[in-house]
Amino acid sequence: MDDAIALLSPCIDFHPVVQWGQLSLAIRSGRCEPLPMNPRIQIDPAVCHGKPVIRGTRVMVATILGVLGAGDTIETLLEDYPNLTRADVSAALEFASQLSEYQVSAYEAVA
Repeated sequence: MDDAIALLSPCIDFHPVVQWGQLSLAIRSGRCEPLPMNPRIQIDPAVCHGKPVIRGTRVMVATILGVLGAGDTIETLLEDYPNLTRADVSAALEFASQLSEYQVSAYEAVA
């Protein structure tokens, strides 16, 4: 984690407890550009140890991804977690998609 902080520190004023919501960063052409995070997703150190959750719940994005990755349907997920909506599931998938695009490169591209 210290390596990630060192790489991100030129881009943001980084404080690990307060700034985790800004980890949805894209590093492009040596500039950091914040990506908008879906308002349904919450990252708060006081909720589930700062893991991404659906806002107003303690349902972690990782739980949603795990259930869907195990082969359950969205309908089954919504039955098992009645406080979730289809839009919440979509927000979790969108969040995971943004994180999968996240790149930090220690080297400059050779033209």
